[in-house]
Amino acid sequence: MKPSAIAAVLVLFTSGAYAQAPCETPRARNTAALSEAIAQDDAMAQTFERTAAACASVGDACEQAKVRCSEQLAATLQRQVGFDDGAYLRDMLVPFQGQTYRMAAGVTQGTMLTDVSCNAEPSTLGLVAGRRKAQAERRRALLAEYPRWLKWTQDEARRCQELAAAAKAQDSARSSDATKAAAATAAAAAAAAAAAKVAEDQRLAAAKDKLDAETRAKLDAEAAAKAAEERAAKQLEAEKQARLDAEDRARREKEDAEEKAKREQLTAEERAAVEEREQKKAEARARKAELEEKEKQRREQAKRDFEAKQRAAADEHQRKLEQLKMSVGLTEDQRAAQLAEEQRQFDEAERLRQEQANKEISGIEVDVSDERQRGTLAGHGAAAYFGLGSGSGAMVGGQFILRHGFFGTAPASGLAWGLELRGSALILTSVGSATAASLISLAPEVRYWFGRLGLGVAFEWSRFGDTPVGLSPQTKITQGIGPTLSLAAWDGPSSRLVLAVKWLPVVSNQLDRVLGEAELGFGWLSITVQAGLLRDDSNLSTVRSGWYVGAGVGPRIRW
Repeated sequence: MKPSAIAAVLVLFTSGAYAQAPCETPRARNTAALSEAIAQDDAMAQTFERTAAACASVGDACEQAKVRCSEQLAATLQRQVGFDDGAYLRDMLVPFQGQTYRMAAGVTQGTMLTDVSCNAEPSTLGLVAGRRKAQAERRRALLAEYPRWLKWTQDEARRCQELAAAAKAQDSARSSDATKAAAATAAAAAAAAAAAKVAEDQRLAAAKDKLDAETRAKLDAEAAAKAAEERAAKQLEAEKQARLDAEDRARREKEDAEEKAKREQLTAEERAAVEEREQKKAEARARKAELEEKEKQRREQAKRDFEAKQRAAADEHQRKLEQLKMSVGLTEDQRAAQLAEEQRQFDEAERLRQEQANKEISGIEVDVSDERQRGTLAGHGAAAYFGLGSGSGAMVGGQFILRHGFFGTAPASGLAWGLELRGSALILTSVGSATAASLISLAPEVRYWFGRLGLGVAFEWSRFGDTPVGLSPQTKITQGIGPTLSLAAWDGPSSRLVLAVKWLPVVSNQLDRVLGEAELGFGWLSITVQAGLLRDDSNLSTVRSGWYVGAGVGPRIRW
């Protein structure tokens, strides 16, 4: 057999060992995984660079950047753990049809990157970013070269088919023995190539397994380091929080102590002001009482001295009359006139002394503006107007109000606290109306004043009777107990203004039983204004709801 024929047969059988069939092009790999790996390398390189920039100075930004870098690096390694870009390069290095592909760009076999941690110095992170960029560039060159290699294999496959057709024509002219020998030789060569490929695959698999094991070990070490860092961070955070809690607790205790000292100081100052005010009032009252007592004693003593003087003069005059037998120079009428003149002069002197004493006593003023009005008794002439169901009309009558308070000492500013007992009686009857009506109301009340605000309990017994147009006379007796709310706009010894609201739902079970009252007093004058709701359910078939409003004015006695 000619050497050229043997070479052609060897070429055919060698290419067939690599391809699935003689002259068939090698199976092309999907380059999508390679493109994805390039994108991941670019992203990881940028992350390393951002982390290096953030860690140029120590701080929270650096720690957060490292955490994000570690999370992205772990995800990238997990996605690339089964990816081998060397397979694309090996495809291009394996001879095809006895020919070796010559690459336009010199792409070399890459080494697996072993960077599995972002906890490094900024300079080291910069080098790691550079390695990632270099790997991305090499893979881009590989991605660009792989399609050219595929075209080359397709061209070589066509040449192989042409050579195969020529060889087939030559083989038909040769003897079967030469063909068998050539086939045996080619089979041996194919077996050798297959064995070499199996050995290469085994070597690559072992290298991949070793790399996978190393990657897993590094990932486990990185996870353990990350867990240790998280535990340390949590411990530092707990210590920091405990320190902040202790500082906050100390700050609050200091503020509480300062506030307590301030309150105690204010309380002491207010107590001192109240004691000083009460002491001045007591001294003024004592001084006034002392002057009044001295003046009283002086008047009594002057009167006694004058009466004694007059008695002595009368006795002396009588004695002289008896001795001189009416030879005294003064007659009885003259003596009486002299005594009357002396009495007048004495009275005039006493009047002048009394005016001077009263002037001195009245000049002592006791400031009682801080004290509340103790009690009053007021009588009013009252008028009202009511509307209930189909009936309405004007009413007139009278009202009496009695109240007395038991108040403590007033604070430095504001009104004193204390208990107040109050009772009112109201009697009204209709006038000038087709609807005859009458109202009797008795209302005792207990209030406790917290300064200007008063809370209390009131009881009311009321009897309302009327004769609605076209109906028979009706009478409703209502008893109610409930809370009261009062507000003292001002309350002093001579004047007061109190606004009150009463809600009396208990006993008669009238939830809408609401009364409002304004009480005004100034000097001897007393004025009240009242308003309330009425309801008559004595006849269940005709339940009536209504209202009334009224006012009273009259004199009052204060104490």
